[in-house]
Amino acid sequence: MVCKIDFISLIEKEEVIDWNVFKNENKDNLTLIYDWVSKNLIKSMSIKNFRSIMYSFLDSGIIDINKYFKMTDSFYIHSLFLNNGEFFGASGQNLIKFTKMYSQAKYGSYKDIEFFSNILYKYMVAELQNKNSHWYIFFENVKKNNEKVVLLTTGWRSAPSTANILFEIFSKNLNVWLALKNYPTIINVKLPRLALPCENYASLSEMERISISKNRDHIIPASNFFASSNVNIIFGDDIFITGSTADKLQLECIQNGAKSFKSLYLAILNPLDAFIDPSLEEYLNKKFITEDLNDDVANLLNYKYFTPVLRTLRLIFDRKNFIQLPSFLPKVKNTVWLSIYISSLNNDFHLEENCKPSIELVKKYLILTKTLDEEGMPLIINQ
Repeated sequence: MVCKIDFISLIEKEEVIDWNVFKNENKDNLTLIYDWVSKNLIKSMSIKNFRSIMYSFLDSGIIDINKYFKMTDSFYIHSLFLNNGEFFGASGQNLIKFTKMYSQAKYGSYKDIEFFSNILYKYMVAELQNKNSHWYIFFENVKKNNEKVVLLTTGWRSAPSTANILFEIFSKNLNVWLALKNYPTIINVKLPRLALPCENYASLSEMERISISKNRDHIIPASNFFASSNVNIIFGDDIFITGSTADKLQLECIQNGAKSFKSLYLAILNPLDAFIDPSLEEYLNKKFITEDLNDDVANLLNYKYFTPVLRTLRLIFDRKNFIQLPSFLPKVKNTVWLSIYISSLNNDFHLEENCKPSIELVKKYLILTKTLDEEGMPLIINQ
């Protein structure tokens, strides 16, 4: 343990390189550390394992969950708490309906994504009509100072994630309301990702997520993007688990010149649970859509506005589902299979050993059904 003077000295000398060195401090010392972190947030984020010290603040009772998110200007609608394998809300209500729709949305169920985007839209409109709300004050200042609001979501190559679709629908709908009320509209900037997508990000530990973030993450706008000094960032994601993605974005955007950075989530998973076991995200994702290629998945794929998302591609082309695939193929429309096939090639799934056999099987099926030519090129226009 260290005293206040030692801590301040270490920080000033930039000798603190990992917050884990303070994770066993007593509450008094953690309170001193909290005071410093709350006044030096961006510098705190630049130190390794920022969420470790945040967890310590929360676990020791120095802050509550609301303060935990307020510190990083993060906002959310639903909070999820795990109890005996089921998810409950802050008031103790069972969230079985929410978790079912969320699980389906994570696998590309457009109607569920659209439903959740409407929740986000209604939340924001209500906030903007409340003169005491944070969002009302924010947009009023943006309008007064002739600033820009840029929406960022998780990076992608050719296939979007659920979060990408969710916030695209949300921003388009909200922009109509903002324009009619003479507010600046939100600019939705898609972050590119060059590396192959991580095989299963949701199942990773906190340290694995940080490592992946360093090596396979999205490309963040450089300083010239923020040259006008009037760009405010809103980061949108479907759920908060560990915060590693948002923290990296916030740190780099502010360092590159963003005027402000806020995060907006459809839901958050109790940080006391999620920090210890980030794989709870995967448990939530698969609560109702399991690893099987069953009728639920077929119905999801056949929905009129289905859009292939990375998680769906992983499910379909995973080698462990190869045996189920032949009998599953006729249950889904050819136009959908064509869309899935094209999306998989655009995201280099054909280069992954785990996916090659299933992609070849889908290719042969589409050739037999006169959807592809013998070389694998589309014979019909993909709708």
